[in-house]
Amino acid sequence: MNKLNPFSNIKKVKANITMSMLAVSVVVACVVGTVCILKSNEIIIRESKKLIVINAQNESGKIYKDFLKVEKSVDNLSNVVTGSIESKNLTNSSYMKNYDKLLVVITQEFAKNTDWNMSSYIYFVPDVTKGIYGAWVVYDPKTDSFKNIPDIAMKNEFKASNKNFVWYYNAINAKKGVWTNLYLDNDLKTPMISYSKPIKIKNKISAVIGMDISVENLNRMVKNIKLYKENECLLIDNNYNIIANNENYTNKDNLKEIENGKYKYLIEQSKNKKTGLATYKDDGVEKFASYSTLPNGYKLFLSVPVSEVLKAMIELRILLILIIILVIIIVDVFAIGFVNSLLETDED
Repeated sequence: MNKLNPFSNIKKVKANITMSMLAVSVVVACVVGTVCILKSNEIIIRESKKLIVINAQNESGKIYKDFLKVEKSVDNLSNVVTGSIESKNLTNSSYMKNYDKLLVVITQEFAKNTDWNMSSYIYFVPDVTKGIYGAWVVYDPKTDSFKNIPDIAMKNEFKASNKNFVWYYNAINAKKGVWTNLYLDNDLKTPMISYSKPIKIKNKISAVIGMDISVENLNRMVKNIKLYKENECLLIDNNYNIIANNENYTNKDNLKEIENGKYKYLIEQSKNKKTGLATYKDDGVEKFASYSTLPNGYKLFLSVPVSEVLKAMIELRILLILIIILVIIIVDVFAIGFVNSLLETDED
């Protein structure tokens, strides 16, 4: 009768214990690791989406800070006019002609101290003053100064159908300061946006004052928005005209029409919403697009490939997998050492 080898039994016990501990460590590490990966993915996706929206809000806020400087400058100029003009002489042609000379100096001073400004103006309402009076100064890059344009307008130009006077009638109709949508000025031959507001004298709208902003400055600002390796920025007006962008679009492009309407989904998603996030595909590439509405109704769109936004999630996933493998190795080495020491003690 063969006797059982006690050392053989010990080896079997050792192997069984080791395999059991190995299996348990692998299962526990995989379960914990999987939960961590899934939960971290969920957190990263949620926080990444929040961050994109916050980025759009922050950048739109920076842009509007410069818009506010223009608004404040126009408000201050308006206060100077209402405080210096003699309301009783609005229909006195001699007085108004002399006042125009003073107005040119005042307007030039405000114009040169306002960033982004390419022209400033005050047009009195012809029906109130019984004549064409006011001031219009335009930036001249050759002299780096604002030059006076003597003949500001003809009386027949004062009509709502005149696209060059959109800033004038927008302010009168709104009865407050307003920003225009993007338009091409026929006199200056350049696309621009304008902020204008009506001036009330004796509770009656008697003039319109405003400033024109070149889109070149806005383009430079938008092109400097680099929050990700690849991000697309679009500043649009209330009619979805592209005011500024960091792509190759021009001021003749409209968000509804470019590239066979690829942004129509974004337009629908952002309609009647001040801020938010949408997803869309651009040439097969899935993208997140956050948007934020400025107080004047303009919208800033910031889009970025989903893969870039979730890059951190992928990196964290790889890190967690490596940690799991390392934990399994450490546990197994410890388990084998523990079993060996335990059995050696029993053998003694």
